[in-house]
Amino acid sequence: MPGNKMSMPKNILFIDDEKDITFTIKIILEQTGLFFVDSFNDPDLALKRFKPNFYTLVLIDIMMPKMNGFELYEQLKKIDPDVKVCFLTASEEYHHKVREVKHCALNEDLFLQKPISNENLVREIDKKIYGSRIRPNTKQKLLKEKEIVAFTVLKP
Repeated sequence: MPGNKMSMPKNILFIDDEKDITFTIKIILEQTGLFFVDSFNDPDLALKRFKPNFYTLVLIDIMMPKMNGFELYEQLKKIDPDVKVCFLTASEEYHHKVREVKHCALNEDLFLQKPISNENLVREIDKKIYGSRIRPNTKQKLLKEKEIVAFTVLKP
């Protein structure tokens, strides 16, 4: 008998130029057993390897070299017009400036502010995928709420 679609792990694509962040997020999400994560630090490589109709959700950092998150989003939409995207940003000011000028049609709910706790990250991803229908037993699979995802890089 086939399993419930809500209980099957979902494929997530995560793009962020900071290697420590992609590594951490991939581990956090996969340890819940709710998600399989493909992660990339290079938006060009992510675009080349993107599989249409494969990912349930694409998480994109906004501020990246070469191609910002909005530019990557536009390219992904050309390949898969139905792709679901969520933007991550540590800069609320940047997010508002760019969004107001170029991407005002994007719903405010498509944005997550970094840093974010592990529990809130998983909860927000579930909401983006399922809307108000949060998966049963999601809370039991989450890592401790006190664990916070660090979104800073120490620079020499």
